[in-house]
Amino acid sequence: MVIFHGLFELFNTVISLIWRERGGFCD
Repeated sequence: MVIFHGLFELFNTVISLIWRERGGFCD
C-alpha cells in the first residue's frame, strides 16, 4: 500500500531524528 509506505517512511524519519538526539542506544 502506498499510504502505508508513506507512513512507514515518516515514522522512520522521526525515529532517526530521535536516535540522533539521543546519540543512539546505550553503546
